[in-house]
Amino acid sequence: MESPERDKGFEVPAKKISLDNGLELTFYDKSFILASDRWHVVMIARIEVPVARFTDKENTMFSARDIEEALGETVVFEKREEIVFVDKKDKENIFRELVEGYAKTTLPYLSREDFPRRFLNLRYAEHLKKQRLDALRERHQNSRI
Repeated sequence: MESPERDKGFEVPAKKISLDNGLELTFYDKSFILASDRWHVVMIARIEVPVARFTDKENTMFSARDIEEALGETVVFEKREEIVFVDKKDKENIFRELVEGYAKTTLPYLSREDFPRRFLNLRYAEHLKKQRLDALRERHQNSRI
C-alpha cells in the first residue's frame, strides 16, 4: 500500500545533490494516484538561492537590498516534470528516470559558479518588468474612467 502523503500529492524529498557552486539541488516526489492503479508522476527539482550570499557590487546588476526587498532573503529556482497515467508498477522507475534525466542534462548548468548570480538577476529583472506592466495597466484603466 502506498503512503497517504503520496496519495494526496504531498512533496516527499527523494534525492539531494550538493552543487559545485555551494547550492543544493533537491528532488521531490509529488506524485499522486489518478485511479486505482494509475499515477500522475510529478518530479520537482528545487534550489534555494540565498540572496546575500550571491550578490555583491562586482558580480550583480542589482543590489542585494533591492532584491531582498522585492523577492525575499531566499529566491527559489524550481522546475517540474510530469507524466500522466502511469501504471502503478512503473511509477517508481518513471520517477527515477525523470530525476536521472533532469540531473544529467542540467547539473552542468546549475553547478556553474555564475548560476546563482544570473538567476537572481533574472528573477529581479522579471519582477521589475512585472511592476512596469502593472503600472501601465493601472494607468490605462484609470484613463478609461
